[in-house]
Amino acid sequence: MFIRQAENYKYNVISDRFEAMGENCYFPIEIDTEFTHVPCPIIQPSQVNALLLSKPIGSVYKTITCQCRAITEPQGIIYAHPDIADIARHPVFKKEWVVLDYLDDMGYDVEMFRLDNWDTETDYPTMQVDVYAFFGVAELYRMAQGRFKDDLEFLCTQFKGQKIDQGRRLTTSFRSGKTYFDWIQLPWVVVMNGNKYHLRLSIYDTGAVHGNTSYANFCKNTGIELLFKDNFTSEEKGRMLEMYTERPDEFDEYALGDLNNHPALMANSEKFRDIYQALEIEGFYRIPKLTIGATVANIFKAKINNLFDNTDPKYVNAYTNKYCKYATADYLKRKSTSTAAFNAKVDGGR
Repeated sequence: MFIRQAENYKYNVISDRFEAMGENCYFPIEIDTEFTHVPCPIIQPSQVNALLLSKPIGSVYKTITCQCRAITEPQGIIYAHPDIADIARHPVFKKEWVVLDYLDDMGYDVEMFRLDNWDTETDYPTMQVDVYAFFGVAELYRMAQGRFKDDLEFLCTQFKGQKIDQGRRLTTSFRSGKTYFDWIQLPWVVVMNGNKYHLRLSIYDTGAVHGNTSYANFCKNTGIELLFKDNFTSEEKGRMLEMYTERPDEFDEYALGDLNNHPALMANSEKFRDIYQALEIEGFYRIPKLTIGATVANIFKAKINNLFDNTDPKYVNAYTNKYCKYATADYLKRKSTSTAAFNAKVDGGR
């Protein structure tokens, strides 16, 4: 379940099943949700202001389920969201974060409490929860509730030191001086089997690993077979609440099939290793980034180094920084009085 060491999304000794008893640890978990849009009444333009003043518009969707799978486990678990507690076929998740319900079901005695302030330091070891999702922007708020959900929203909208960016993909980041971290430290402490851990969160959103493509295509490209992705038509996917109640077995198969982001990432990294070898730059191999542009840019850097007979990956930036900076987006975007600035938009894989 828990892992001692990690490098980005690559974990060391994943089969060790280290059981995190008072030591720093990583807990990588796949999370996906299913939801439906609730039909809204047709409002005439003349009614809008009066309606907003008399009765603010609430949520226009319902979350149906939230499914989780620790990457060390072969099968996931489906939880019903509190939005559908009245018709739930699965256990309704009750804690501030569905990850805690999942740990409960995996046999751990787990709770979580909030610290007084965001910058409160503790002497507790850290538990870094690595969340894997595809287009996590659509998933983030559906996996949490209460004060914890409020803190996630705060990180998305206001917090400056550490933050959650909601771009083409969801990212977590924290800067301390000139040092950059891809995780954030939350004002929450996880108490698991009596041991306390200061909570960190890192999000690995695979929505841009292969550019503008779907989860199904991403898995297909990397050789991950999805057996139940075609259980529903596009029209039926727009009526997932009906599918939940009327076609339960197919719904469950479909939902659990979306928990394969980490296997797809690892398969993708091996395919890029083959590409590096084919281009005769295997000495510069780096695990692919989470955007295709950054991944392709690293390949170009490695190939340019070969032109100068540099075979030491430690100096991969030496020649590109010296000779190629005049063709980088960072340089070109400053040429505001020239059409050269437009070339800043064709960096990386575009």
